[in-house]
Amino acid sequence: MNVQDIVTRVQRTFGDTAAVQVENADVIRWINDGQVEIIKHNDSALQKTDFVTLVAGQAQYVLPADFFILRSLRFKYTSMTGFSSIPYKNMQEFDDSIDGWDGSISSLNRPKFFTMYEGQVILFPIPDESATNGLKVLYNQKPAEVTGLLDVLALPLIYHNTIFKYCMWQASLLDEDHEPAAMYRGDFQNDMSILLNNETSDPVDKYPTITVLAEDQ
Repeated sequence: MNVQDIVTRVQRTFGDTAAVQVENADVIRWINDGQVEIIKHNDSALQKTDFVTLVAGQAQYVLPADFFILRSLRFKYTSMTGFSSIPYKNMQEFDDSIDGWDGSISSLNRPKFFTMYEGQVILFPIPDESATNGLKVLYNQKPAEVTGLLDVLALPLIYHNTIFKYCMWQASLLDEDHEPAAMYRGDFQNDMSILLNNETSDPVDKYPTITVLAEDQ
């Protein structure tokens, strides 16, 4: 299903096949918003793993450009047989529990915690070894925005009907028709619950605290 399929379905369901009130640009914007909302609430959507090289003496690391929500961060020195997870602390917890981390007195060692600021990962202690691809990043990708009618949605088919319901919710709000808006909002949220329960219960249980959005940095 591409953008044109959803645009046509929304306009027909809304009763505006001439696109007088619900314009193509409106639906395209809602599709992009709907994809973001789904990923924010569903760990399984657009999962990706990438690697960053660790540098001895370097505390801050830039995450992949398509990073949207961080789910887990792990490191591995050359001498290690496997990756070791790094617990997340927010900046306030960093300041409260690791006094003096932000300065020259910080010693070098194996990373035990990380925080994020300005979209970058900050490790503590600062790594005392370099390792190619030593930092393993598990995250949800930011969905590529659709801009034209022939574009294919970033999310797979299982999410397309949910995106349609999100678009109908927004179209009803545009029309100030609150009863259908409430119905489509309920349908969208119900779909989200079903998808969450069916696909993401294990990741949510496993990563309850590491949920860092790129837009929050």
